Amino acid sequence: MKELNNAELDCLRKIAGGYSDVISPCADNVLNRLLSLGLIEQHPKIWLPLEMMRATYHVTRIGRKYLDNESPVR
Repeated sequence: MKELNNAELDCLRKIAGGYSDVISPCADNVLNRLLSLGLIEQHPKIWLPLEMMRATYHVTRIGRKYLDNESPVR
């Protein structure tokens, strides 16, 4: 796995610290990258009309291991 850039690492830390209840804890491209790497997972929090969803994010086991080591997970 490639190392995370500063924005991705900052986002992962925010989510690990419980800051995912805000409307958007990080930029969409950062969230999508963390999701694609399996470092976070998305859970629906509030379903809004017209198929809009407010989501909350949680750090996965792999994401927690990454934060604990702050080195790429292999």
